[in-house]
Amino acid sequence: MCLATAYGKRGEEEVVLAKNVSELRLDGEKIVMVDVLGRETEIEGTLERADLVNGVVRIRCA
Repeated sequence: MCLATAYGKRGEEEVVLAKNVSELRLDGEKIVMVDVLGRETEIEGTLERADLVNGVVRIRCA
């Protein structure tokens, strides 16, 4: 199973938005991330990059 860490930029600061992400859903301007325990994290923004080999997701936060 491939798990990812989602990072986002808020201003100039890069922050971890979610860890152990197993599912990613795009819903208009929202990105819904689900971790291995089933917890959902919803972020308003756009997907910049999903590097699943290295387990990194980058999101541009609104």
